Amino acid sequence: LVETKAPTGYELDSTPIKFEVEKGQTEAVQVSMTNELTTGGFVLTKTDDKTGEALQGAVFELQDTDGKVIESGLTTDASGKIAVSDLTP
Repeated sequence: LVETKAPTGYELDSTPIKFEVEKGQTEAVQVSMTNELTTGGFVLTKTDDKTGEALQGAVFELQDTDGKVIESGLTTDASGKIAVSDLTP
């Protein structure tokens, strides 16, 4: 078996799953596989509220819904941006 389309939100795993059906077999062969969630990301842009100018050097921390820190020290660059990728939904 080869997966040709993964469910929405999951990574395609095209690794073949090998199995064999034998003559005289009385029970179905049991096979299984798992899919990883598709990761996501974001870009934050920090700007001055009056001039719209990009603000470099603002520092943030990324927290989950329970307030647990996932990543800290995220600092805006010269264009006022922070980009984070590979986040689990």
